[in-house]
Amino acid sequence: ELLGSSHSPKPQVACYLNLVALECLLKARIMDQAMRPRMPPLKEVLGEKKYEQLFGSSAGHSLSLLAEESSLRRGLKAAGRDKILQGTAWKRMCSSGRPYSLRYGTEKLSTAEAQDEVTAGTEIFAAMENAR
Repeated sequence: ELLGSSHSPKPQVACYLNLVALECLLKARIMDQAMRPRMPPLKEVLGEKKYEQLFGSSAGHSLSLLAEESSLRRGLKAAGRDKILQGTAWKRMCSSGRPYSLRYGTEKLSTAEAQDEVTAGTEIFAAMENAR
């Protein structure tokens, strides 16, 4: 709806919400992978430094870092969808200013660019859901 509204499309808001959703998905994947063998505290499994980086600092909003730590590429490859990570939408989504550039309105996107990012996010969600 944020993109299809004829009154006032809000591509930055759509992309920001897309990034937040992906951040949550990737953090859940990291937690799931870390906790599978046993159920100790996550900080103990990851180590304090990695835990703080992912869950206690602004670096934890970096999709590229979260994708690496969550083995996203491997999951997408298993689903035959790893080409998503080579696209321009993914590269934009992982840019260094994100998500703050969207949250604070310093980055402008066209509706088409936003649609590409939301589509990439939707495809990642679908591939990860099928991989479970």
